[in-house]
Amino acid sequence: MRPTNSKTMQFLALAAALALALLAAACGDEAEPNDDMDASTDTDTDTDTDTDTDTDTDYVCTQEEIDAQNAAIQAALAEAVPCFTGGIVPMVAAVQAYFMAAPDETSLVLCEDFIGNSTAEELLEESAVLALADMEFLCIGNSTDVSGGTAVDIAALREAIDAVTEPIDPAADAGADAGPADAPCTVEGLDDPLFVVAIAADGGISDVIPADEDTSAETAEYATCLAEQLADLGLPCLATMGICSAYP
Repeated sequence: MRPTNSKTMQFLALAAALALALLAAACGDEAEPNDDMDASTDTDTDTDTDTDTDTDTDYVCTQEEIDAQNAAIQAALAEAVPCFTGGIVPMVAAVQAYFMAAPDETSLVLCEDFIGNSTAEELLEESAVLALADMEFLCIGNSTDVSGGTAVDIAALREAIDAVTEPIDPAADAGADAGPADAPCTVEGLDDPLFVVAIAADGGISDVIPADEDTSAETAEYATCLAEQLADLGLPCLATMGICSAYP
């Protein structure tokens, strides 16, 4: 066995020292991410605490603010979509509108199968949504009811039909001795007629016809009379719609 010279020994000692230094450095680098992770965990915990604090302080609207937002909705629709009648429902990022022609007490409703009704309803609903697109609804609850031109026109139609159908009592104007008189469209034997009032594009009365399920001769006579008596009535917010008499 040959003896190792001094230069070889020195080289091996330097190599061993370098290897130990590299190993120590590597161990130090592995410890640093653990410190960062701990810091990240602490930061996340603080953030969660702040979020919980914000949730506990939800804003509660005053009655004045609620009334003001409701009034703003009514005013915006009265200006942009005056015929709209129905409800406004606040959603997460927008608003939804549903159309309802008139209150139930008129006994007049939109005909389910009338071709112009669905188109008119969709147009009114879309126009209402657009009119309210830039408004805030923080203080609005489930919905806001709006009574517009369609409700006014259906009430006017109801009044006009009653005026030519129900018996007229002149005693209110001419004195107690005056006797009753029949309205122009009073038909003997008529009992709860079902009919359809078709509204033209200009809001005038296009026609009055018996409903499909009412085939009585009395209703046909009554519908013809209504068409004649209502010829001059204007209902612009009901244009292109079909209005049906509801079951009593």
